[in-house]
Amino acid sequence: MVFSNDNKDGMEIDNLFEMIIDLYNALMKTFPDLVVILDLEGNIINISRNIQNFYATKSIEDFIGKNIIDFVVSEDREPFKEDLEKAINQGFLKMVEYNFSGANDSRFIGELSLS
Repeated sequence: MVFSNDNKDGMEIDNLFEMIIDLYNALMKTFPDLVVILDLEGNIINISRNIQNFYATKSIEDFIGKNIIDFVVSEDREPFKEDLEKAINQGFLKMVEYNFSGANDSRFIGELSLS
């Protein structure tokens, strides 16, 4: 983070920040994989639009604020919790697969990568 008394630099930083937010929003709208952004407690704070491919009757707003563990099948919940805790402590976790519950009691495999 940069702090400056020079208004010109501040405006450039604001423009850069706006550009980063625009790129982030474009990624969330167009990335072909399902992307879920969590807080440190595992609550969903953002999710890509293609969530509707997995939960046909749900809108994005139906997921915001819910805990990701609610979507992990019961037999994978403990390992998921352990790996989430590990990721928080270590700062990252790469490519671990879990079974998630989908629409109409279906299941799908999701790959978890955290940073």
